Amino acid sequence: MQLILIGGGQRSGTTLLQTLLANALGSPNLPEAHILSDILATYKRAKEFGNKTSFFYPTDDSLLSFFRSFAERHVAEIADGRKAGADAEP
Repeated sequence: MQLILIGGGQRSGTTLLQTLLANALGSPNLPEAHILSDILATYKRAKEFGNKTSFFYPTDDSLLSFFRSFAERHVAEIADGRKAGADAEP
């Protein structure tokens, strides 16, 4: 399955575009990815605090890898149709 990421400002028509594309391609209409924007914002803040962050992540690549794993897991959960952050059912 190929994912298409649609980005834009609030009230700019991104939800309409997503719905039109999903209907035209016959694919599921996935939820908006607010968590991804939170992950990116947190990554940006972590880079700004270089001295404090470097204690845990000595290189920019290790910091990027940490945040990339969260983003990839979130996208995988969306693609699998699971609710992001939800634990597996017992």
